[in-house]
Amino acid sequence: MSDTETHPVIDRPADGTITVIGGERISVRRFLAEATCLASRLPERRYVVNMVVDRYHYLLGFCAAIMRGQCTLMPFNRRDATIETIEQKFPGSYRLQPCDRLFEDLPGDANRESARPAEIPMDQLCAMAFTSGSTGTPTHHRKFWRTLVVGTASNARLLGLPRGKTINVVATIPSQHMWGMETSILFPMLEQVAISAQSPFYAADIVNALTELPEPRALVSSPVHLDVLMRSGLELPPLDRVYSATAPMSRDGAQQLEDRFSSRVIEAFGCSETGIIASRETAREALWRVSDSLNLEAQNDEFIV
Repeated sequence: MSDTETHPVIDRPADGTITVIGGERISVRRFLAEATCLASRLPERRYVVNMVVDRYHYLLGFCAAIMRGQCTLMPFNRRDATIETIEQKFPGSYRLQPCDRLFEDLPGDANRESARPAEIPMDQLCAMAFTSGSTGTPTHHRKFWRTLVVGTASNARLLGLPRGKTINVVATIPSQHMWGMETSILFPMLEQVAISAQSPFYAADIVNALTELPEPRALVSSPVHLDVLMRSGLELPPLDRVYSATAPMSRDGAQQLEDRFSSRVIEAFGCSETGIIASRETAREALWRVSDSLNLEAQNDEFIV
């Protein structure tokens, strides 16, 4: 791909569903109208820290920032000290806050005209993911539009998203986490995925969020959340598949999840530097399938991505 190439910021049919709020489907057409309006309201800055918790508003803010040519900074936590350190490193950035007035009076269903999705240059810098610093000084990793578009298509294949129909997803992972961004922000923008606007934490909230969604349903989570959900004894609605990442999962644990929820468990492996790079159905597979968008090179008995 050359640097002059572009790709639409939303690559889905206008009548598709992009999110579900309180059981109400929000169309791609409505989302695009609201994102376009929000983009026109954003301040003239280079960087934005998206602090929004509501997943639909986060999605709107992320998309609007791309349309405005801004880069979203993705801190590894929401502590003030962390955010302030990032803001010092990237002067002139601003925060998009929960319940920000910029989100008020967006077009919603009042505007039925379908705006054309903005064409984004493939070399545009769209996001920066920050590591936690658990293995050293926190670092940031640039995510260009090309990286996000190509990576999302690869992730859809790697995670086995169903083709030809929309899968409805609840995610327990924060939107600014790479695992959360790839599955609950980029998938709705570029694949046939409708995401719940909720970010449930407790087991009962996860069940309620799943119940609001039509079939087929999927849960994007982590072994910690899934273990709590297993031990809760709560009944889940029919669940097509479970996606897990952020920590290793045992074969026995994956098998127990499949038996308990009558669903496929697909484990993903990745990091802030690369995003998702491999997956496996842990109950049946010991080996990982590596993303077809990556090149691995062996150097001095180490693999270089």
